[in-house]
Amino acid sequence: MAAPYHTVQAMRPVNKNSSTPPTIPTSFETVYLDTYPHPVNKDQFVLWDDIQSRFAGALYVQNGAKVLSFMRGADFKLLEPRRIAAVPDVILDVFVDVPTESITTITRSNSHTPISISQEGHQVQDGPHPTDSFSMSANNGNVDGQYLIATYYHYGQGGLAQDYTLAAKWYHEAAQQGHVSAQYSLAQLCQNGQGIGQNYGLAMDWYREAANQGNASAMFSMGALYHHGKGMPSNYTLAMSWYLQAAHQGHAFAQFSIGLMYESGQGVYQNYAEASDWYQRAANQGSAAAQFRLGRLYENSQGVAQNLSVAREWYQRAGDQGHVDAQCNVGWLYIFGQGVDRDYKLALEWFKKATDQQHAEAQFIVGCLCEEGIGMDRDYNLAMKWYNKAADQQHAGAQCNIGRSYERGRGVDRDYKLAMEWYQKAADQHYAGAQWGIGQLYLNGLGVNRDFVLAMECFKKVIDEMSIGLLHSYGKNVPRDLFHGTELYRKIAKRGLCHAQHHIGKVYEDAEGVERDYVLAMEWYLKAAKGGYDKAKTRYIALKQQGFGPELEEIKA
Repeated sequence: MAAPYHTVQAMRPVNKNSSTPPTIPTSFETVYLDTYPHPVNKDQFVLWDDIQSRFAGALYVQNGAKVLSFMRGADFKLLEPRRIAAVPDVILDVFVDVPTESITTITRSNSHTPISISQEGHQVQDGPHPTDSFSMSANNGNVDGQYLIATYYHYGQGGLAQDYTLAAKWYHEAAQQGHVSAQYSLAQLCQNGQGIGQNYGLAMDWYREAANQGNASAMFSMGALYHHGKGMPSNYTLAMSWYLQAAHQGHAFAQFSIGLMYESGQGVYQNYAEASDWYQRAANQGSAAAQFRLGRLYENSQGVAQNLSVAREWYQRAGDQGHVDAQCNVGWLYIFGQGVDRDYKLALEWFKKATDQQHAEAQFIVGCLCEEGIGMDRDYNLAMKWYNKAADQQHAGAQCNIGRSYERGRGVDRDYKLAMEWYQKAADQHYAGAQWGIGQLYLNGLGVNRDFVLAMECFKKVIDEMSIGLLHSYGKNVPRDLFHGTELYRKIAKRGLCHAQHHIGKVYEDAEGVERDYVLAMEWYLKAAKGGYDKAKTRYIALKQQGFGPELEEIKA
């Protein structure tokens, strides 16, 4: 998909002392704020913090003659952070406490001052600029006027071209007078190096000023700087302290970050139960990242009882907001029928959502589904298109599958040399399947001179790589990978491992490029036989019955 789904709410400032209804605003007076979906009923809302950040001195919001109240939960308690229900296709009035002259001058100027666009794209006027009154107010030291002018320069609104330098100047003027939103915005410019040289220390100073006045976003930003070591060494203890202060005010990003620290054991003992609790709080506020992490905990039974149905619900909520990894995980659950009825078509739909965001793994998976005819008719040509898209992003699995397609002539003309080239690209990334493909080419002399020694080396690499893959699937001493942890992968990996073990045994038995060694042959056959590979089991028993090799182990025929 092109971008995560979201909507906006149109709003305009209205002076609280105005005795007449506001006139219809022009585009530069209207501000558009992002709305967020309620996690249960999906109703859209606007955060009060966002309104206050964009409208200095905001007091309340009105739709026509109706004042909009803060939203409440089922227990009739105010929801935190505070929020107001969005009203589609309506411009809401934000009543602000600023000088009457400023607002009325704008509305008068709107009706009589023509606006044109210069070649540079800036708004140009023949008469007095509608922000002149704010400029006068700002120059006279009015803190709200200074902040409002700063926001216009910051976001390129109010008829002004975006200018970070002037935004920083006016934010600084207001910040020095204690304007909390100006302090926070100035800190952001310092952190991002916009209009002022990037300076994490100065950003920290201004975040602290705003945080000391109770600004939750500033508290979160303080925590993030300490957490990620921006401008200083990481300090997880201080990061957690600031995150907690913001989280207790209902700041969703802070709640998510606390969950992340508990899940990864940063500055605290690893505690999945605590992580799930904090993720739950953020997820309930619509945080897609928290919803994804919470779903993963439910899938992997970490800190909560395993519940694949609940995992799918959280993945889907995150996926609906454009979280690409969540979209893939929903697809996998439909593939395997975990927490849902198996549905290959729905799986394909979810993977395609992720491909719309150029997600390489999703492109690779869609290619696999096309090649295997899962959720759609088998289409080798289409599979190659998806593999190439993923390979352009250096996806090793896609590179390997392109090599296999050239080896087998699927969707392309058979070309063993191109097969070797693509296999090698994937093998350079330690992809076991590519080592297997190269080994097969050497074993059979396809596009290369037949070489049993090189083939055996490749098969040994397969064993090493797939053994690591199996460790990933069980999470033993290596980070656990969700995809590699599925039962299907374990079966595929086990089968590939047994194939390689059998081939090595055969090389030693047949003396293909190495000295004949029945002991080593039987050892490798035994490993493959234990994995359930029947051909290896047959060869092991046959050699044993012929008296080759020592007494190793009895296995059932």
